[in-house]
Amino acid sequence: MGGAGGVATWAAPTAGAVISDATLDGDGQTGTPLSIAANSINSARIIDASINADDLADDSVETGEILNGTILNEDIAPGAAIDGSKINPIFTAQINATAGITSGADILLNGNALVPDYVFQKYFLGTSTINETYRFESLKEIEQFIKANNHLPGVTSAATAKKEGAWNLSKSNLQNLEKIEELFLHTIEQEKKIETLQEENQALSKELDALKEQVKAIQILLAKENE
Repeated sequence: MGGAGGVATWAAPTAGAVISDATLDGDGQTGTPLSIAANSINSARIIDASINADDLADDSVETGEILNGTILNEDIAPGAAIDGSKINPIFTAQINATAGITSGADILLNGNALVPDYVFQKYFLGTSTINETYRFESLKEIEQFIKANNHLPGVTSAATAKKEGAWNLSKSNLQNLEKIEELFLHTIEQEKKIETLQEENQALSKELDALKEQVKAIQILLAKENE
């Protein structure tokens, strides 16, 4: 910097390597770009809102570089468009959605779900190792329960759902499966009763036909005696 007559002029610096220190390396030219050493920039060196979305290159921030609890809901813009290709969450608590949940794949339930196979165990074996307290009720018992409570036994009532403020889909699906299995067993029982009644009806029909033949034979004998 300098010049004649007291006029200051700027001279471009001579190209060369940037002095390397603990945080900055390279000269900014092809083959040796400027790079910042790991851990050289921390939260104390970045002022709030100083880095915008267009300041970050794709894949520049990895999950391994983000500490737990450092990103809050308000830190993510409503139009951020974070989809399944950008995030793979593992939720350990309840998920609350106000606009519904849409899935393009299966929704799987992990955990110790009590699958209603105990219905068949109890019915055919007389006891169940899956659910020892389960009891298969007769249609008459179910009718009495419905009249008194206005819902099926073992199914969440409207009053309970309103009190809890939510409808548990996982629990509801298992309850529905239990009722379906019970319905099949009741249907099988009804089918067997119908088959028994049909067999008895056929037997009675045969007896009636035999009686008719006997009456006819008696009538013939009486007619001959009266000749």
